[in-house]
Amino acid sequence: MDNRVYWLWTALVFGAGSRRLWETADKDCDPEKLCRDMMAGKVVGLTDAERQKAARIKPDDAESLLNEALGLGQQVVCIDDDAYPERLRRLDDAPAVLFCQGDTGLLNDRAVVHIVGSRQPTRYTSSLIAVLCRELTLRGFVLSSGFAEGADAQVIENALRHGGAALTVYPTSLEQEYPKGSQELKERLVSGGLLISEHAPNKRGGMNFHKRNRLAVALSSAVIVAEASAESKGLDNCEWAEKLGVPVFAVPPHLLYSTEYYGQRDLLRKGCVPLFDGADLVRVLEERGDIPKGSHKLAGAAAGSARTAAGDDSTARSVKKPAQEKAVKQRADISEMKVLTPDERVVCELLRENGELSMDELIMRSGFDMIKILPCVTGLELDGIVSSLPGKRYKLN
Repeated sequence: MDNRVYWLWTALVFGAGSRRLWETADKDCDPEKLCRDMMAGKVVGLTDAERQKAARIKPDDAESLLNEALGLGQQVVCIDDDAYPERLRRLDDAPAVLFCQGDTGLLNDRAVVHIVGSRQPTRYTSSLIAVLCRELTLRGFVLSSGFAEGADAQVIENALRHGGAALTVYPTSLEQEYPKGSQELKERLVSGGLLISEHAPNKRGGMNFHKRNRLAVALSSAVIVAEASAESKGLDNCEWAEKLGVPVFAVPPHLLYSTEYYGQRDLLRKGCVPLFDGADLVRVLEERGDIPKGSHKLAGAAAGSARTAAGDDSTARSVKKPAQEKAVKQRADISEMKVLTPDERVVCELLRENGELSMDELIMRSGFDMIKILPCVTGLELDGIVSSLPGKRYKLN
């Protein structure tokens, strides 16, 4: 039988992500031998419940489960597979089996940044996520979030919109809909990233977000807190990060006395790294040796992102080479560039007509407030369409 059958059998006996499995066996053991020995009663130290399950559950049951997962379009990655993430193997309760949909190459090959926010983010946080996710995507990071409504969904949407990769660890089995009404975004995530669960199809019972968070953090090079109150459940990710040695970054609060940001305030008081832009993240990860020096420069990542995003004018904006960009500007009016959002077109038109403008002048002439115009200007600057000048003035390149 396929080794995946025997690993699935152990998951049926011990449960998903059980510490008991690795107290009984080694992570490099032969799963078939373990299965046969347990069924024959040759393994010592099992509880009565575990012995009863080992006698009752058959490899055929696990094989049926494997076929069901494959029939649902899921990939079954076991702990002895090359695709299995090395970062998860360090966990005392590492799942023996992962169920995946999408690009399993993301499990090991690229730096993952897990972003934590609120289900009801402020306008400032939504604006921040749009700018930050764009920059991190251009730098080549894979973005991770919990996939809940609000900030989590915005992280995934922004990563995919700009041609980047994203992943989510699901708190239930993959065929279930979580949260309600997220099916379209889920399909886009599978096409442009990765969906992961430690739960076999047709999981029963509620969702354990605490256990889900341990996997999301363990897969990540860093955790960024974009918005959290003092009571935010998202801070559980930070507790896991501390246990696992993953650095935590906190975006400085927008308003010092606003309770929406007390979680970040407290993290910063405890010595958490403040994050003002992607360069802060890169600097720390390079110093730790988590990413090679120079591997996540903004300019190099932007060119790769452009190649990925160029095919979809409705959801992405291509970053053209300087010569190509100049030629486009010579042939077409800025307002006709469909790759820009409507707000970005307004900003470009104002700069084209006036040459140089300060942020205050852009706000006055566009009618936008700071929270609306900041992502426009920053995004255009990241794309090389706009340049900042001394005195906080901007111009078209």
